[in-house]
Amino acid sequence: MAVPSEDRSKIIEGLGNLSVIKTRTGSRQRVGTTSELFIPIVNWEQAEQVVSELLDGNWPTSKEKSKAITDLRGGRWLDNKDLTVNSLEEFRERVKDLLMSNPYDELWKAAHAKEPLIPVFERIIDRPLTKQTMHWKLKKLLNWAKSLEILPKRRYPYN
Repeated sequence: MAVPSEDRSKIIEGLGNLSVIKTRTGSRQRVGTTSELFIPIVNWEQAEQVVSELLDGNWPTSKEKSKAITDLRGGRWLDNKDLTVNSLEEFRERVKDLLMSNPYDELWKAAHAKEPLIPVFERIIDRPLTKQTMHWKLKKLLNWAKSLEILPKRRYPYN
């Protein structure tokens, strides 16, 4: 058996975006798609486009659009292959309601106060992720917040 050149804890931390956690439903899912905390993996525009296609009766098949499907399931706007919303407006409203609730509101307060967001985001997700993964996930979440006008469209301090 080969001995790793790095400490195992550093290797595991480096795989932060592949963490598997236990959800309230007892199933196991990747971080970012948990039933406990929704963190999108695609930009808002992509998710909205896929919802529009699904509302038109078309099931997206591209790899990028399948990531949006993962987000829709993670946020519970898609159950198996059935949307739980009837229109784009309802989708926007339900997403905004979710993102305006706890624990996300703590992040938006920090953003409005121009405080660094990474420390707040770390507290919210409460699991070890690499700096790069943390930055990427926060970037996607901010994209959704800006698109839904929860936050003004401007740059925010990460650190």
